[in-house]
Amino acid sequence: MNASTRLAPNLPIVLISLWVLAGALFKLLAGTPADLPQVVRDFPLELGLTYKLVIGIELVFATLGLLRPRLGWLPLAAQLVVFLGVLATQLGDENCGCFGSNLSVSPWAMLAVDGTLLVWLLATRPWKGFRGLAVPVPAVGVLAILLFGAPFVLDREAKPPEPVLADTSKVARPEAAATEVVDAGAGVGTGTGAGAGTQRETTTPPAAKNEYAILSPGKWVGKTPTETELAGWVEGGIDSLYFTEGSWIFYRQSCDHCAKHLEQLALGDDGATFYTLIQVPDDLDQERVVHMVPQGDHVLEARLLEGYDYVLGTPGDLTLEGGVITGGRESIEVDG
Repeated sequence: MNASTRLAPNLPIVLISLWVLAGALFKLLAGTPADLPQVVRDFPLELGLTYKLVIGIELVFATLGLLRPRLGWLPLAAQLVVFLGVLATQLGDENCGCFGSNLSVSPWAMLAVDGTLLVWLLATRPWKGFRGLAVPVPAVGVLAILLFGAPFVLDREAKPPEPVLADTSKVARPEAAATEVVDAGAGVGTGTGAGAGTQRETTTPPAAKNEYAILSPGKWVGKTPTETELAGWVEGGIDSLYFTEGSWIFYRQSCDHCAKHLEQLALGDDGATFYTLIQVPDDLDQERVVHMVPQGDHVLEARLLEGYDYVLGTPGDLTLEGGVITGGRESIEVDG
C-alpha cells in the first residue's frame, strides 16, 4: 500500500471538517438563530441556547476531524447524516438557511453536496488504514473545550434596552380623533389618523451592530406588553402604544407575506378592530413591498429599534384583551 493510497481517507475528512467549520464560523460571527431550520428551532430548549449548542458541537466535530481523523471521521459522518435528515424537512423551501438569508442555497443543492461528501467518506473506508495526523489527545481535548465554549463567550444575543418612557401628552387617542397630530414619520408613513400621526419622543437610532434579538410572541401569552422583552425594543417607548384591545402586527417592509397579510387586513377593515402596526427595521436596505395597510383612528404605527437583527418570523401578531396578551404568532400563513 503506497502513501497516497493510505492517506486517501484523509482528504474527504479534511474537506468535510472544513465544510462543517465554515458553517459553524458563519453562525458564530454573522448568523442568527433565524438561520436554523424550523425543525431545529422547535427543539424544547431556549432558542438562543439551541443556537449556541449547535455552533459548539459543529466546532468540536470539525476540530476532531482535522486533528484526530482516526476518531473524528465518525462524528463527522453522523453530522452529515443529521444534515441530510434536516434538509429532507426543507425540500419545499427556497433557501435552506445554511449560510443565512443573504446567500440563498436550495435544500436540494445542499442535499446533493452533503450526500456526495458522505458517500465519498464511506467509500474510502476511514475505519481502516493509516491516518497521517494525530495531535495528542490532551491538546485536542483542551482545544475542543475552548471551541465549544466560544459561542457562549462570543455571545451576540443583545439584551433588551431599558424601556424608554414616552411623552404621551400629545398622542391622539381614538376617542379624540379630531385632535390635530403631527406626523413623526414612524412606521409605513402612508396612513392617516392616530396611527400615522402619533407623536412619540424618539432617540437617535443606534449604529448597526452585529447583534441579534430574539422575540417570541408565543411565549408572551398571559402577560401585559410591558412585562415582556418587547418593552425595551419599541422605539420611543412601549407606553406610547396605548391600545389595550385588538391586534398588534409585526411586519418587515420587504416581506411579501407581510404585504399580502396587511393588504388583506386593509381590504377587510371595518374599523372595529384596533390595530398596532410594528415595523421590524432590519431590512431597510431592501426594496419596500408593503404599501397597503389598515388606516384610520383605530390604527397606530410604531417600529422596533434600528441597528439589530431580529429573530422574529413575520408577519406575526399579538392579540390583546383588557391589556393582556391572549395570543401570539409568528410566520403567519397567508392565503393567495
